[in-house]
Amino acid sequence: MDCLVTKLKGIVNDDSLLPLGGMFFKVVQDSDAQVNQRTLIFMTTKSTELSVVGGANNFVSSDMVSNPKNTINVNAHEGVNTYCKDGDYNILLKDKYSLLELGSWVTPLCTVGLNIEDLAYCKSLRTISANGITGNIEGDLSALAGLPLRYVSIGNKVTGDIKVINDIVWSDNAEIGGGMPATFQVYSKNKEIVGKISELKTNVILTSLGFNGQTGISGSLSEIAAKFPNLTYLNIPHTNITGNIKDITCPLTYMGVYNSPMSGSLEEFVATQRSHGRTTGTCSNGGYWTGNITFNGKPLGDEDEDEFSWTASQITCGETTVTA
Repeated sequence: MDCLVTKLKGIVNDDSLLPLGGMFFKVVQDSDAQVNQRTLIFMTTKSTELSVVGGANNFVSSDMVSNPKNTINVNAHEGVNTYCKDGDYNILLKDKYSLLELGSWVTPLCTVGLNIEDLAYCKSLRTISANGITGNIEGDLSALAGLPLRYVSIGNKVTGDIKVINDIVWSDNAEIGGGMPATFQVYSKNKEIVGKISELKTNVILTSLGFNGQTGISGSLSEIAAKFPNLTYLNIPHTNITGNIKDITCPLTYMGVYNSPMSGSLEEFVATQRSHGRTTGTCSNGGYWTGNITFNGKPLGDEDEDEFSWTASQITCGETTVTA
């Protein structure tokens, strides 16, 4: 390469410097991490290479011992499972702009981290699955603006405003990621994700939405129903979203609303669903309800009836069935 000052030829052998178009993924030591927590999955549009920086032979097979190596070839449109030995080192993806899918689909990432700001301008990226309470994912949500994404699940050091949902170019290709639902789920352990539902645009593509534990997010259930009419999954516990669950007109099969300022009865929720033509169905709640949700005239509180169901004339929750 030419020196920018002298224009003379030169060579740089410092592999800690990020090459143009490359991206680092940081592995952190955690002897208790399971195999899936130190597995990173890549798919790219072009053939490229992964290499270990700051360590030796840290790529291994799924037994975490055999076939140690320093580099892995990533063939175009072929998913690669990268198993990372315990330790503190970096993984270099030589061509980040070819990223198509990134993440861990079985267990949230734990010991392998990344900064989502490094994904800005990755115009081929469709899915990123890197969420988890013990995760090592950081960066501001604004970096996702303009990307043609289908599936976003990230945490736990992420910051920013959920209004980035307006600026993502959401893909309606249901075959992406092996049929992954159109998803936006974000989490920050430090509750640094903020935003107002009222500032979001109507989005008919998203079917899964989650802001677990983000008290800086406000709005109402009726606003969510209006903005995201096709949601089947809604996980908004520990937020400042208010309202009555009867206002949820979208076809939910999962509704996490515990420990939030929401109210209503399962009977009212089902009445709304029936009024939209869903005369039979099921919906789970993530384990327990907020104290303001009732069924059969009684608060459900923290009872663990995970799922309730309904027909055209009856509702069942736990061991109780009522005609309603």
